[in-house]
Formats: sequence, structure tokens, C-alpha cells
Amino acid sequence: ELTMWKHLDVFCDWDKGDGFDTGELSEEMRVRRLTYSHTLFKSPPSESYLHSTWEAFKVSLKVDIDELSYWVKSLKPSSVHDFKPLLVLLQAVVKSLVDKELSFFSGTIAELRRRLEEALSVMDSQEEEIEGLRQVIEDLRKRLQLSNEEGSKLRTATTVRRSIVFSRNKELQAVREQLKMEKDAAAAAAEDGAGRRLQEIEDLKAQLLEK
Repeated sequence: ELTMWKHLDVFCDWDKGDGFDTGELSEEMRVRRLTYSHTLFKSPPSESYLHSTWEAFKVSLKVDIDELSYWVKSLKPSSVHDFKPLLVLLQAVVKSLVDKELSFFSGTIAELRRRLEEALSVMDSQEEEIEGLRQVIEDLRKRLQLSNEEGSKLRTATTVRRSIVFSRNKELQAVREQLKMEKDAAAAAAEDGAGRRLQEIEDLKAQLLEK
């Protein structure tokens, strides 16, 4: 493995209105060179290694990330020697904040996804119910149409029956009137015949008495 050494020069400007210049105490407090190694043809550290390294710097107590962030924001390094631990601290804070946001949004997205799935499930069941109701309505419509057709046929048949009954009643009435007329005529004829017969008998009696 071929190892390459690199460095990072850190400069600190102390003219921040603090009322003192740390550069007067020591030049090392103004400039700091951080040296690190870089190995060629070597795979980057695995995620498990990075996680174990991160776990080594974590504290065991519960930390209020928001409060810690406000506190870190107010920090001012006293020398360049503070940059490295401050960098580690800032990395930890940023990672915690990102993890917190990701956890929040992941939970929110999961909850929204769950609600969406429930809503889709309810919509599917409602679609099935609506389709069933449509089928029921279609069946009722067909039955109503058949009932209307049967009712129309029944009304037509009733009208025909009434017409037939009315015609037969008229025929019966005409027959009754004809029979009455014939009966009256027969009675009148019988009465007239009986009168003539009686007159003939009276005439015959008179002739016999004259002899």
C-alpha cells in the first residue's frame, strides 16, 4: 500500500472585538497545520467502521440537540488547537440534527403513506359498494320497466274487456227490448183474437135464438 501524507493549514483571525490578540502570546495559537495520511488503492472505511467510530465519541446521557446547537453557535475557539475538537463536536451536532430531521420526516412520510394506503383501501371498498348499489339500481330499473310493461298490457286488456262487456250489454239490452216488443205484440194479438172469437160466439147465439 502506498501511503501519502497531506496536511491542512488552519488560520484563525482573532480580530473579533474581543479586546485582545492571542497572536501576541504565541504564533502557534494563530496558525495550525493538521496532518493526515491518505492510502492509495485502499477501500474507503465501511459504514460499520464509521458507525463504530461515531459511537466511540457519543455520550451516554440524553442530549438536547437544539440546546446543544445554540450553545455550539456561541462557541469561540481560544486557539487553533480548539479547531479539531470543535470540528468533531460540530460533526456530531450536524449528524444528530440530520438524523433527527430524517427521523422526523421518515416518520411523517411513513404515517402519510399509511394514511394514504388506508384511504385507498377505503376508496376501494367504497367503489365495490358503489358498484354493488349500481347493480341493485339497474336490477330495480329493469324490474320497474317490466312492471310498467305488464301494467300497460293489463290496462290494455282491461280496456278491451270493458269494451267487450259494454258491447255485450248493448246487445243484451237490444234483445230484451226486442223480446218485450214481441211479447207485447203477441199479447195484443191474443187479446184481439179472443175478442173476435167472443164476438163470433155472441153472433152465433143470436142466430140460434132467432130460429
